[in-house]
Amino acid sequence: MDLLVQFAKSGFGLAFVIRNYVMEELQRGELFEIPLAEPLPVRRIGIATPRGIPMSSATKSFLALLP
Repeated sequence: MDLLVQFAKSGFGLAFVIRNYVMEELQRGELFEIPLAEPLPVRRIGIATPRGIPMSSATKSFLALLP
C-alpha cells in the first residue's frame, strides 16, 4: 500500500486504501478523500481446507478470529 499512497501523493492518480492507513496524510492535507456515491458491497470470506488433514494450531487460531 505504501507505493499506492506515494503515487497518489505525487499526483500519479488515485489510491484506494483504508482510511485509517492514511489518517495522518489526510489531516495534514497531503491527501484528500473522495467519497463514493454508493457504499461498498458486503464481502464474504470462504475457507477451504484439505479433507483428512488436521488443521494446525495457527490455522485454528486464525479461524477463531473470523466473524
